[in-house]
Amino acid sequence: MDFKDLVTLYFERSNAMQTYWNFYITIILALLAFFGSMKAVTPKRLIAGILSFCFVVFAGVNLDALIDATNARRAVQSLIVAKQFANPPSSEVVEKISATITPPTLAWVAGVHLGGDAFAHAGIWFLVMQKRRE
Repeated sequence: MDFKDLVTLYFERSNAMQTYWNFYITIILALLAFFGSMKAVTPKRLIAGILSFCFVVFAGVNLDALIDATNARRAVQSLIVAKQFANPPSSEVVEKISATITPPTLAWVAGVHLGGDAFAHAGIWFLVMQKRRE
């Protein structure tokens, strides 16, 4: 594989990660907006339970996709840093690009995601349990 192909692959995986994070944040904000605007007469707890379960399933799939993308980025980074590619450009170019390629750790990705999950669930259930004056 050529150097340019590895760099392209790295940034394609970066774009995929950004897309997964965008889906995740959009779903959280949509759920919070939904429960924040829900009328008091509807069966809030039942709906919250169903949507909480659906969110857990979505969050699990989303986290798995983020972990896969992070693993791919880390694999490509290791190939670039180890200079395991065909048709190398100048070593100066390789060094400068290698210095900027720093994917997050799996622990960071999982920690941020699980923290977001906890805050999303806390927000949902806070809005569900809150007594509204209509």
